[in-house]
Amino acid sequence: MWSYAFVSILFCSFVVLFIVSWWRGTLNVRADARTIYNDVKEQKDHPFSAMGQGEFVALYARVNRIYWPAYVFLFFALAAIGSVLALVLMSFVRQYFYYGPLVWGFQTFFSLILFWVFALAIALKVYHAHKPGTLEDEFRRSNS
Repeated sequence: MWSYAFVSILFCSFVVLFIVSWWRGTLNVRADARTIYNDVKEQKDHPFSAMGQGEFVALYARVNRIYWPAYVFLFFALAAIGSVLALVLMSFVRQYFYYGPLVWGFQTFFSLILFWVFALAIALKVYHAHKPGTLEDEFRRSNS
């Protein structure tokens, strides 16, 4: 009973940590964008000097925002949900293919490790599919 409460509290603390770190990172990126915009605005020949501050801050934040909390949370969610499903499937398979406790232990361990690698591959694929380009690429894309 206490272990479930401990795991729940631990999971909720990770969620709060990810939300707080994302929020602080977003605020820091926006503050950096305002500082860079003031420097760029002084250079008249720079391509970003024609943009307004709101446009530049939004463009800079889209390129440089903090991505890792969302993708780490995606990985943990996939791993948690998938681990339960994998263990249920393995308990069903155990009825038909049981070769002893040692083999069953290795099978359980390596099946979970394989599933976690699969969950990580999904999270990384989603990350690379949604990753923005450089600031110049996004500037060209927003003006075309």
